[in-house]
Amino acid sequence: MLMAKMLLQKTEEQAVMRELINRAEQMSLAKSQFLSQMSHELRTPLNAVIGFAQLLQMDDPEHPLDPYHLDSVQEILKAGQHLLGLINELLDLAKIESGKIAMNIQSVALADLIGDCTALISPLARSKGLNLAVQNPLAPDVLLQVDPKRAKQILLNFLSNAVKYNSPQGRIDLHAQLSGGDRVRISITDTGQGVAEQEQKLLFQSFQRLGAESSEIEGTGIGLAITKQLAELMDGGVGVSSTPGVGSTFWVEFPLANEPAVLTHPVIDPAL
Repeated sequence: MLMAKMLLQKTEEQAVMRELINRAEQMSLAKSQFLSQMSHELRTPLNAVIGFAQLLQMDDPEHPLDPYHLDSVQEILKAGQHLLGLINELLDLAKIESGKIAMNIQSVALADLIGDCTALISPLARSKGLNLAVQNPLAPDVLLQVDPKRAKQILLNFLSNAVKYNSPQGRIDLHAQLSGGDRVRISITDTGQGVAEQEQKLLFQSFQRLGAESSEIEGTGIGLAITKQLAELMDGGVGVSSTPGVGSTFWVEFPLANEPAVLTHPVIDPAL
């Protein structure tokens, strides 16, 4: 009788647990659908705001704007583009969580990927007085098996964070090397304030800014969470090592699309 009672209680507990799991999954799906729908709805009027601001910014000999109003238009554009970036991040997060994000996996040249990303970030780094150095000792024909758009999104996120959270007159180092024999690890090191060890495990969780919300640096805290999930969808991975007061290194690993013959360079331990 006691055994039967215990089994019945266990069965009831399992039924309750299954119900709670089902409710959590339904809530997560409803949240993702809401974020996706709202992101689409917000982008339409926002694009109109940005478009009209760009029209006002254009030179009009008949009705030129005075410098005061031109500065105001610049602020509208800056805020609008920032808001559009946040909305796009929410839309990406919703697509990933609902399993509806499409990946276009193809062979991409590592050198081209690095070159495109550094070309985009270099002007911003120079404007902040930062020195950007690139080290890519791998062969020019090394190819990655990735979605080029998403791989670029990951690297640009790491690079832009290295700019935002760096120290004045600091340095950013991008380094590529083989990892584990069939992957390439791209590491981005900054000379910022660094992150404490107990906080590093929270970096790739959604809406975690680790005190940055009290600073003037803008963001939602979901960029790193998106990069982690995008990398995993491409059979890759991300990680971080950081020392407070010294700086941080964020890395991403992408699978190779080359033949084994290219693996003649020093290989790093993937556990590092």
